Amino acid sequence: MANTSTVYRLGLLVCFFDNVQELDTGEARSLLHQMIKCSRLKGFQADVKKLKAQLLGLVLSSQRLNETLDSISDAIACLSFPQLDSLSTESVRSAAAVLGTVRGWTPGQTLILADKFMGGNKQLSLFNLSRLGILVPGVSADTLYNTSPQDLAQALQRPLSQHGARLSPAQRLAVVTQIAASRNVSSVLDLLNSTFLKELPLYNLLHMTSYNVSHLDQKDLRKSQALFLYHLVSGTMPVQEILRCGQLVRGVTCDHLRALDPATFRQLDGLLRGSLSLLSPLQLNCLAQKYRQDAPDLMPPLLLVTLPVRVLAMAPRSICKPLLIALGRVELSSIVPQPAKRGEVMESVLWCLNYTIRDEYDVDILGRTICYLSPDFIRTITSNKVLNEALIHFRICRNLSPAQKREVRNKIQQYYGDPTAWQPELMQDLGPLVTLLSREDLTTVAEKFPDILLQLALDVEGTAVSEDFLTAVFHALKRTIGTITPSNLPPGCGGTRTPSSEHILKLADANSHWSAGELRCLSPETFIRSVELLGALTSFSMAQLLALKDKAKEVWGPVRSWRKHQVRALGHIALSLNQSEIRELELGSTDTVAALIRHRQWSPPQVRSLLEGFLHDSGLPVDALAGWDLAGLGRLLCVMTGPELDSVSTAAYSIAAARVGELACEAQVLRRLLRKAREVFGDLGQWHSFVLWEVGTVAAGMSGEELKLLDPDLLPYFTPAAMAILPTHVFKELSPEQLKKLGPENSAAVTAAQEAALNREQLAGLQAARDGGDSNETPLSTAPLTGSAYRGEMCFLLWAAFTAVYFADYCQILAHNICT
Repeated sequence: MANTSTVYRLGLLVCFFDNVQELDTGEARSLLHQMIKCSRLKGFQADVKKLKAQLLGLVLSSQRLNETLDSISDAIACLSFPQLDSLSTESVRSAAAVLGTVRGWTPGQTLILADKFMGGNKQLSLFNLSRLGILVPGVSADTLYNTSPQDLAQALQRPLSQHGARLSPAQRLAVVTQIAASRNVSSVLDLLNSTFLKELPLYNLLHMTSYNVSHLDQKDLRKSQALFLYHLVSGTMPVQEILRCGQLVRGVTCDHLRALDPATFRQLDGLLRGSLSLLSPLQLNCLAQKYRQDAPDLMPPLLLVTLPVRVLAMAPRSICKPLLIALGRVELSSIVPQPAKRGEVMESVLWCLNYTIRDEYDVDILGRTICYLSPDFIRTITSNKVLNEALIHFRICRNLSPAQKREVRNKIQQYYGDPTAWQPELMQDLGPLVTLLSREDLTTVAEKFPDILLQLALDVEGTAVSEDFLTAVFHALKRTIGTITPSNLPPGCGGTRTPSSEHILKLADANSHWSAGELRCLSPETFIRSVELLGALTSFSMAQLLALKDKAKEVWGPVRSWRKHQVRALGHIALSLNQSEIRELELGSTDTVAALIRHRQWSPPQVRSLLEGFLHDSGLPVDALAGWDLAGLGRLLCVMTGPELDSVSTAAYSIAAARVGELACEAQVLRRLLRKAREVFGDLGQWHSFVLWEVGTVAAGMSGEELKLLDPDLLPYFTPAAMAILPTHVFKELSPEQLKKLGPENSAAVTAAQEAALNREQLAGLQAARDGGDSNETPLSTAPLTGSAYRGEMCFLLWAAFTAVYFADYCQILAHNICT
């Protein structure tokens, strides 16, 4: 190991070195530099991190941290909060070129290093932004806003564009606001990349009178932005040119499509086909209706499923293959949001397959649609060839129902046999399907392959898995590395099983199985190194969270002494803070509050305490809050009093309208915010589709009278979130005509309580929206259908008529014979 070339030639084998005690400082440093490549390994990251920490400890045993900061490779990400906190500003600045390129920093580490780098400065230069690199997310929104617009504009070409996705909405909005204030809107649109462009307020765009939309090619747009920009140029620019401008197609409305003459529409067929993946279910449905009316011979098969199911049923069998191929390439729920209709579409899919999957080709043609097969149909699959291919495809399914999971589990055992006979290669091939096994089978594989199960736990981290799987992972850890009882345990913890930081890293979501007593007995070092991993878990009970809060007090001191990186690191653990403890926190930073409020389980009194703490510690009155402050405060707006909401500045709301429109506040709060929206966008009668989409859930603050007066063509541009929180007594004021216009997404968002309040005519309108029917379409009796389509339409009418008469059973048989 003394020979550097030998270390280099080991390649990825350096990641498995296990004789650290035999190395000297120089050899340890040489090995650390080669371990950068270990991030390429699919697994083993917990072991790699442990090895890096051991080597780093050896290097630091003979050299001060400040002196070696820029020479210890990416192992520096293993440093704990106290170690990073001990660094001097000078050493951080001198090593910034290295620090800003290291991947793997946690949010808390990023915050410490950015603060050290800033050294009390409240402004950044382009040079310093570039040096910060990957540490930019640790810079506050206020500091980013205070940076000169010229430096920000240049930084967008590299450091900000590279790391913008890791910034919070408040940080991105602060950057966009500062830049937008210094130049005209057209140049802002040209300058911003997709990540920042989507934060540009609609209010800024409304001042435009023209724009060369070809500059938007390859850029992402928010829905309201696309709607406005399409509206802006649709009168002056050929539709062919508009549709070539990237995501601008997302702004096409049903009215725009209906207005196209048949000849022009047929010429657009190629462009429209290439844009299907960008369109919403509403747009796909309107496009399907247009094809059906003006170019039925050109209709892409995928669009058939957005129309009423009876139309799909009329299609000839020759459409089956292209239809199945098209459906297999998309996520069915993204184009058919209504569960009941998805079931009907899947019935047509099975009809195309003659209600059987014959071979691997059928499985392949199903593609992603396999995730929507009913449990009963999955049960019918018996062929080994089909099962082998089907199980491969089921790995991509992330939202199987419990009944589907049960049938897939049965098929795994049917095909692969008893898990007691499985080999490790099979376990790795099955991947996420292992999580579907029963408790008994998981216990078996945990005994045989604990390491593979632990790696799988890291691979599926953050996805919904069974409690049985997490239990098996927890016990697999105990079998593979046992438990260690540190010597520096708190009083009363003698003999208690306590996890190490290595245990916690390997367990991932299965850490929820540590008892409150075990968590309370964590060693201080383990808590410091693991607090952000534990704080990221959402499955802890309140007893476990309280134990971790007590541990934080023990390690960090009283709540009033906690620093912002420590508060940020708590994550979900902060939910255990009571109101008096929340008031003791340092909450003067929008970024700190924004990080805390992301957790959804806060109670209203806790949220109110967070708001009061922020207003007190920041020294800002409500009327002084900037737009990015409103975006960062999030749910805190929902607990503002009436006078506080009224004092929110119009300018701030205009900047944050899209973010405020994501909040599901109480009705009285939404009514207050709706007043603010009127001040910005004018009276409701003046609103266009893009304004309604921009204000989002705030539109749910409308009264029943206001809703009744709304143009039915605007109803599809309520966001689904807004539709779902419309009070029932307001929702029932919608007319049948308005309900017909809701569109697929909004009709799917209607709640059971809202639906129960509707009368028969309203329910018919709602069902028409869910079916995907067109209120403007020609009646069936005169519809321009020919050949098999005409026969299918007549069969539908016969079936409906015969099943309504007294001799229903007999006539169903008769109708079936006629139709087949």
